[in-house]
Amino acid sequence: MRTSGGFHPSALAPDPRARRASRAAGWVIVAVGLLGFAGWLLALPALRQPLVKFPPVGFASALGILALGTGVLGLADNHRRALAVGGGIGFLLGIVALLQRATGLNLGSGALTDPVAFLDVAAPLNIPVSNALLFEFGGAGLLAFVLPLRMDLRRTLAGAIGSIVVALCLGIAVTRLVGLVGLPGSTEGLLAGSSVHVLLASLLLGFDLVFVSWTADSTAATTPWVPLSIGLACLVTVLLMWRTMVTYEVHQAHEQTAAVAGTALREIARQVETATRGLVRIARFSPEPRPASPGWVASMLTLTHDIDGLKGIGWADRSAVIRDYRPTPIPSDTFEMNIPRRLASLAARSDSGPLPEVSYLALGDSSRAFAAVVRICPLQGCTGYIVGVFDAERLLQPILVNRGDGYAFRVTSAGARLLGPRAGTRIPSAWAERSSFNIGDVTWQLVVWPTGESLMRFRTGLPDLLLMLGLFVTALLPVTVRLGQMTLTRARLTERVRLNLALETATDGIWEWDPQSGLATRSDTLWRHLGYPPTEIPETLDGWMALVHPDDARRVQDVLNEHLRGDRQTFEAEYRVRDHGGRWHWVIDRGRVVDRSAAGAPLRMLGISADVTARRSAEDALREVQSFTTMGRLAARVAHEVNNPLAGIQNAFTLIKDAVPLDHPHRPYVGAIEREIGRIAGVTRQLYETYRQEQSGEGEASVASAVGDAVALLEQLNRESKVRIVVDLAGAPAVVHFPDALLRQAVYNLVQNAVEVSPPGGRIDVTATLDDGCFVLRVADQGPGIPPESRDRVFEPFFSTKPATLKTGGMGLGLSMVRQSVRAFGGRVDIVDLNGKGSEFVVRLPLYSSESGVPA
Repeated sequence: MRTSGGFHPSALAPDPRARRASRAAGWVIVAVGLLGFAGWLLALPALRQPLVKFPPVGFASALGILALGTGVLGLADNHRRALAVGGGIGFLLGIVALLQRATGLNLGSGALTDPVAFLDVAAPLNIPVSNALLFEFGGAGLLAFVLPLRMDLRRTLAGAIGSIVVALCLGIAVTRLVGLVGLPGSTEGLLAGSSVHVLLASLLLGFDLVFVSWTADSTAATTPWVPLSIGLACLVTVLLMWRTMVTYEVHQAHEQTAAVAGTALREIARQVETATRGLVRIARFSPEPRPASPGWVASMLTLTHDIDGLKGIGWADRSAVIRDYRPTPIPSDTFEMNIPRRLASLAARSDSGPLPEVSYLALGDSSRAFAAVVRICPLQGCTGYIVGVFDAERLLQPILVNRGDGYAFRVTSAGARLLGPRAGTRIPSAWAERSSFNIGDVTWQLVVWPTGESLMRFRTGLPDLLLMLGLFVTALLPVTVRLGQMTLTRARLTERVRLNLALETATDGIWEWDPQSGLATRSDTLWRHLGYPPTEIPETLDGWMALVHPDDARRVQDVLNEHLRGDRQTFEAEYRVRDHGGRWHWVIDRGRVVDRSAAGAPLRMLGISADVTARRSAEDALREVQSFTTMGRLAARVAHEVNNPLAGIQNAFTLIKDAVPLDHPHRPYVGAIEREIGRIAGVTRQLYETYRQEQSGEGEASVASAVGDAVALLEQLNRESKVRIVVDLAGAPAVVHFPDALLRQAVYNLVQNAVEVSPPGGRIDVTATLDDGCFVLRVADQGPGIPPESRDRVFEPFFSTKPATLKTGGMGLGLSMVRQSVRAFGGRVDIVDLNGKGSEFVVRLPLYSSESGVPA
């Protein structure tokens, strides 16, 4: 049923204010998406990244924003296809992005960029997890309006999702603004990596979904979806903030570990350089070594004690032949096994090009040892090499062991441990930082990780505290809201019960109507009064209007719409309602709109109902008595006025009749004139006796005489209609104890009415019988019948279904006077439909004993 105000409850956004808000939000979202897309396409930083605190918008994110804006415009214009397409694209984009993150697929690089050059030029199609969640929830909120559910359930689901989107946007914005994720403008934040474009569009979308659901449901403040939505929104926000803070702590730990690893690599390089600097000085400034020279031997031994990790120093001639080595090695020592061969290889490389001042050689059979080779090149030319053999563990131990900074180190070469914990020691791979150090042919792998004490410094416990407090608030806030709703509902019920108790003594009940949803409730008292079980009639306005009399329904609806539009201050209507037994009750409704939206749309209407059938019947009986009194006086006056000149005409004609000779050619007309004067006198007398007021209700009537005279008179008056009147008095008593005028009036009016509606040559049946202590008079005709909607009105004065051109009547007074007279003697008049073959009027008059005055 359409109500005033231009909206319909089945519309996606039924409130005009909600439609305007959705249209404005949709265009703003589309504009934001176009700006982001233009900034990405034209490489304009001001459009792509207007705030440095937030990352720039990407191609896929701009596309998602445009899709969501299209869906919101479809919601505003009730365009379900646009709504489904926009919401579907946004939802699928979020799902694909989450699957991309779960599988590790990079849509902006790799195999996908090879066959499609455009993707190589485009901004990364990777979408942060926060964007994916916003697109997924936003698309789901729009798609909720096209699900195969009841419209109120669709709006409830959309409103719940919208509140989650709003909470998610606010959580992401706070996370970005406080700088918990990465550097300002970083695009690496997976949880809070949304651009300002996506946040603004999603925030508008979320607020619009909540607004549409709220304005469409006047009872939204008490529906269960409100606390549920608040709880879900709080839970999503808490989890986001907790995960963001945990990610921030992990990020900080990794950054610190990487810094420590970088420092360690620089210290390793400096340690190696320091260790080889002594060899360089010997090669540059010392005299040419002589084997077994005491000075040489003493100097070499001193260096092996002063330089960290130096195992020994040797001297080789130009041909890479080792001339001396100190301290003296054992036969299986690495020096004698590997150095000659590696020196020969180094000398061979010098023939093809210049060598570095210091060369580092990895000794294959011992991953812990390496050699540093320095050329001896005085002014007269290169004459040989200074060779130093170092132990890696002894070299690195002073700078990596027992540092006291809360980090552990492990150095390996070719998979063998050089320094650090022994094999089997568990390294926390999630926190470890791995890097390599290369010098010449020597390669070391460095692993750095924080110790337990360091991790405790990074793990402040603040995220866990936030999580616990957030979960507590998430559990407490919905319960608090729900308790408030229950309190409000209980207060309303208490108010309604108190109002019911106060009104039931003065009226038949109260009613409440929600114009938005169509829900209409009426008190059980009214339903019991009408004979209906409270659950038999649907609790809707349409269900109640189905009981209203067809002649009154349009008038009631017009008055209701005028009040809803504000043209009437209150709603008041008096109309007929059908009870369970099919009888019509006159009821009066009074009410008004008690709650309207900001746009003026009616949200709640309250009123009272009262059955005024008794009052209406009394008023009708008083409309009738006055009319009957007036008509009786008028009829008696007319009869009196006609009877006086008629008596003079009759006396004058008696004198004229005697003056006309019997053999006069026009003598036959004398008899005709006399008979017509007699007929006029009889009609006048009948009219006077029929409509005159009886002084008392006593008297007797001969059924045969009263019925016969009335029928005979009507046959003469209606002889041109050729209607046949058949009388059956076989079952009737000879005498009845009520006035003769009452019976004559009933027969005269009912038979005359039947003649007027009968077709030419038709038949009228007049039957009188006794039935259960009542005298029953039946008059049946073969006319067109009486429509059901007019059966109550045919007894109203001046109401007639006969054409006004009918010369025998048509003023609508006869039936009214018959019912009034019959009611006055405790009887009633009923109408029986003869299945399309005419109508039958049935008069029932109780028979009273002349002695006791009680029914015989």
